[in-house]
Amino acid sequence: EVRSCERGAASRDLRSSYRPAPARQYRLRWGETDEGPLSAAVLIERITTGALPDEVSVSRGHEPFVPLRSFPELQGLVELPPYRFHDELDPRAVAIAADPLALARQLLALAVSRGGGLLRVSTADAQVRIYFQDGCPVFSASTDPSLLLGRQLVASGVVSEGAIESALTSGWRPDEPLGASLVLRGFLSLAALQAALEKQMESRLRQLLTLSGASAWFLAGARPGVPPIPARRSGAALLTSVLLSAHAPEDLAKFLLPYWHRELRLTPHAGRLARLLELDEVHLAWLAPAAQGVSLSALVKESRGDRERITDLLRLVLVGIASGLLS
Repeated sequence: EVRSCERGAASRDLRSSYRPAPARQYRLRWGETDEGPLSAAVLIERITTGALPDEVSVSRGHEPFVPLRSFPELQGLVELPPYRFHDELDPRAVAIAADPLALARQLLALAVSRGGGLLRVSTADAQVRIYFQDGCPVFSASTDPSLLLGRQLVASGVVSEGAIESALTSGWRPDEPLGASLVLRGFLSLAALQAALEKQMESRLRQLLTLSGASAWFLAGARPGVPPIPARRSGAALLTSVLLSAHAPEDLAKFLLPYWHRELRLTPHAGRLARLLELDEVHLAWLAPAAQGVSLSALVKESRGDRERITDLLRLVLVGIASGLLS
């Protein structure tokens, strides 16, 4: 659903031979509920957001109702680990605290240590899954349909709903996910696809960090079952940029309250970590007083009531504490 595929000149050559496949229509049945007809694009959206119960049966055209896994154009997608939202939790998964600071620590620890695995954060009605490889987030899934690649491309005006329907008219193919299909058909440039994929990852990371009343689990070594999405920057830099924009100021003030009067100091590894996180000169200047020790309240006081700067400062302190740059 979200994997990029660099095809370069080969993609441009293939576009001239592209011919649209006949649209397929499906009907759904579970319990006493019947729904449809639905396009392949709508059905794929339901699968990739966990909106279908496992007991659902599907009919294609006028064919009999059979289990969802019976259709070759859907089988691989249904069985992909990222979209198995309703499966039992793997017993090897380790529970972690789901408060913002703990999640920030987990994310940055994965980036700094170049770790890999699945971070799953969920509530009663929402779930986000982020897969890591070598410290970089490489694949994601969410029960929020507004964060699907197709939805985001349409919402931003990059492509039309018709383009999404056309790209998915024959179902899902592991060798040609939505992004690659849009590039192949000339609806989207490769550069625009890469930017959209990064934006999608950022959106899902923000959702993961801000889910209220959530539980969190980490499964080391878990893989998504598809090739990773190529990254345009390091995992540490991507995660830092998300953390520097994720939380509302009132939430930041609440979970940083224990640090309000506590002395904060730059750690011996602060320089190396700042480079790894790709903090800019403004951020480093704000943290400079911590070289001699300074409280959060004193840093805020220096902002002279500038609410925007105070919010940015609180986010920066969160990153500093979570990464080990501040102690």
